[in-house]
Amino acid sequence: MKPILPILYLIISLPCLQAQDFSGQYNGEYNGDAVQLTLESAGTSKWSGVMTDSEQTYKITATSQGKDLSGKAACEALGISLDLSGRLNGNVLDLKMSFMGVEMPVALQRSGTTKTPTTNAPSGKTGAMPKLPANAKHDPALVGTWERQENYNSGAGMDGYYSNSSFLAFNADGTLSDLGGETMVGSNAGSGRAGSGGSGIVPGVKWYTENKGLFLVATDGVQTETARLGRYYIENGTLLITADNGTKQLFYKRN
Repeated sequence: MKPILPILYLIISLPCLQAQDFSGQYNGEYNGDAVQLTLESAGTSKWSGVMTDSEQTYKITATSQGKDLSGKAACEALGISLDLSGRLNGNVLDLKMSFMGVEMPVALQRSGTTKTPTTNAPSGKTGAMPKLPANAKHDPALVGTWERQENYNSGAGMDGYYSNSSFLAFNADGTLSDLGGETMVGSNAGSGRAGSGGSGIVPGVKWYTENKGLFLVATDGVQTETARLGRYYIENGTLLITADNGTKQLFYKRN
């Protein structure tokens, strides 16, 4: 089944419903130093590429699951291999490299993509929207724009920070809108910021509520899947979604 939920940040807990294309060229800064990363497909959910800064070149090998990327960054000149992890939000790749307990976060903005041929793709109906159950409702309290935040500070004795905000809208007609986001990283030596404008209404996806449960239905025109995100609770402009496995996601109302 081809990717039908390519960008919605809320659905990070549902890798079975989405796949991400990490290929392309990314640019960013770490401590004022320009960083460039190029990734291309090396097979299903596998990626390879090269990352460079002003001093070193790293060979990247990684695998992906949904929006998450993990792998290694090997520097032959130094004879070391760094652990690599990241998450793709729109065209912003929030990347972390780790070596001997030291984490180096950097936000990279994708400036182009490498097209990867696909085969045996289903010929679904472009723009198709799924049908909802007869008893499906759209709780008015959910309608509007919501922000999800992630913040990281390296703590005492260190000076790094990381902040990420992403925005989505539950529309009254049951559609969802990706409204983009912004990532900031920095330290005492400098800072960087990258943002994505969002892509508007997410094709092939609708939401509904039932007995305080939040559900998504997605289709690519050939197949349709339904997933329960969890039980939701709204109070004072705050939305808490608790998945059946206990995982919690917190959002803040913006309009």
